[in-house]
Amino acid sequence: MREKISRASEVNLYDVVKRLDDRDPNVRESAATYCAIHGKQTTCVRQELINHIDDPEIAVRISLAEALYHSGERQCSLRVINQALISHDMAIRIHALQLLESFGYDVTSAKRITGA
Repeated sequence: MREKISRASEVNLYDVVKRLDDRDPNVRESAATYCAIHGKQTTCVRQELINHIDDPEIAVRISLAEALYHSGERQCSLRVINQALISHDMAIRIHALQLLESFGYDVTSAKRITGA
């Protein structure tokens, strides 16, 4: 599945977004990651990404947050990342910090980020 999703020239974003409804969280995460990788190109499916932002899997939500941030939906994105910063899972907190840093935030004393 991941190799299918990673071939950007062969995949339509609308087909990828449909995979966000899959029962398998790995498929949903792959679809969300694809959208995150393609950033600004996901503007055309922004509402569909927002509709899935409450996915039960935090890894899916973080990838969707990254895609939404790059598509201009920063408030929703930062809300999800703030939630990840207080996760009990250290790997999730680190991922959230790495995202914030990639967005240009100073994370050396990161608490909750509220601005866009």
